[in-house]
Amino acid sequence: MAFGASVCFVQQIEAGTPTENYFPLFGVDNSNAKIAESLTLSPIDFAALEEANVVDSSAEISEQTKLKNFFNERAARWEKESKIHSSPGSKFLNKDYIGILSKGESIVPLILKRLETSNCDWLWALENIIPEEENPAKGIENFKDAKQAWLEWGSNRYS
Repeated sequence: MAFGASVCFVQQIEAGTPTENYFPLFGVDNSNAKIAESLTLSPIDFAALEEANVVDSSAEISEQTKLKNFFNERAARWEKESKIHSSPGSKFLNKDYIGILSKGESIVPLILKRLETSNCDWLWALENIIPEEENPAKGIENFKDAKQAWLEWGSNRYS
């Protein structure tokens, strides 16, 4: 019944002949008929919005925020849990660490940022995400120097 009323409403608008049943469908009395008839809707120019990156940038921000939240939650939990383990297997087979690794290279800038202030072993994650031939810490034996090599590499690559 509501669909039929909508069709009738559209037909009346197209014909330009509103009847007294024209506005009560929407709870409006005929005293507002002249105002309602003068209202026009402008179409949205989606092409212009996309061209201005309005649509894409909000989606991109949302994805970056999701990735950052994903990383921060898992990184904090992994750092806390890994402090009590001395076994590399227990540290690196942790579900949160593996979840971070699963994001691939998109997560590397977040790992590097975390590495700036953390002394947790994020180097293994970097070594397993970045191809071996690009590893800036290859052959470096101590943590401090390897950490510095990765941070310098990241600064050059992602800045």
